[in-house]
Amino acid sequence: ESELLLDEAVYVFDESGRRTVTCRSVYHRIAPIRGQHMPIVAVAWSPWYQKKPRIRARVITPDGRAHQLDPRTLTESPMTPPGGPVFSDRRVLQAPLSAVQAGAVVEEEYVVEDIEPFFRQGYADSFALAGYMPIRKSRLRIDVPSEFPLRYAVRGTDLKPKITEREGRKAFVFESGPADAIRTLEAFVPRTAVQMPDVVFSTGKSWTAIATAYGKIVDERCQPNRLDELVERLVGKEKSREKIVATLLAHVQSAIRYTAVNLGESSILPESSETTLRRQYGDCTDQSTLLVGMLRAAGLRAHVALLRAGSTQQVEPDLPGLSAFN
Repeated sequence: ESELLLDEAVYVFDESGRRTVTCRSVYHRIAPIRGQHMPIVAVAWSPWYQKKPRIRARVITPDGRAHQLDPRTLTESPMTPPGGPVFSDRRVLQAPLSAVQAGAVVEEEYVVEDIEPFFRQGYADSFALAGYMPIRKSRLRIDVPSEFPLRYAVRGTDLKPKITEREGRKAFVFESGPADAIRTLEAFVPRTAVQMPDVVFSTGKSWTAIATAYGKIVDERCQPNRLDELVERLVGKEKSREKIVATLLAHVQSAIRYTAVNLGESSILPESSETTLRRQYGDCTDQSTLLVGMLRAAGLRAHVALLRAGSTQQVEPDLPGLSAFN
């Protein structure tokens, strides 16, 4: 269908951890467009910590003519349909591309800029070096202050970055290619296995700093002192740790239905226990924080555990960053 001539991402971090991310792709359309399929350019962002993206695109047809993206066709819409299992303020900016046809070259570029850091104690991300279409060249550039705690790892290949330093800033440039298309991914492989080579990086100083900061937020929001009456009513004079845990867990599971409301910072931070009880719904972080508060009110030691669920690769132990978890 297509060949990716260039896949490039440039991350520029300031001292506070805010990012300006510029992504550019150039691809050659080989096969004609089929049916009613409309080629588009689309970029998602989260308004609670990011500015609205800036998008540029053009299509160069085989006759050499350049067809620019019409800015009047850019539309903004919710990322998820209303009424679904996830309620989010995440948005998507998109527009149709003109004159895409067999033999055309398509160039897309977008810029997303942070208003605030995603999480001040550490951010983690990755950049794929292969994909579902052939790639001529992949390039990742990470530009940071010289004293910035950037860490990185290359998985699935022995690629090394070119590192330069100038005027108090350090740049890491990873270039690779060509790469064949990866047609299928094997199912049920160990989560430590690498099926698609990539570069992973993080800005966290340490897991201790991230755990301490997130734990402080949980401590403020689990509110065990406001749950005493409820816990006493549920537990009574029961002394068995196992029975207390089972009773409180059963109450959370029956009284709080699962609904994800990812508005603003609640996409990564839990609501207070009081809010979750009043709403009678919450996502996994809200339910876990409420349960921790109830267990603490019962005199038991309890903590929230962050994890990465699903079939994706495990969190890299040497790359601390909150965004590695889901």
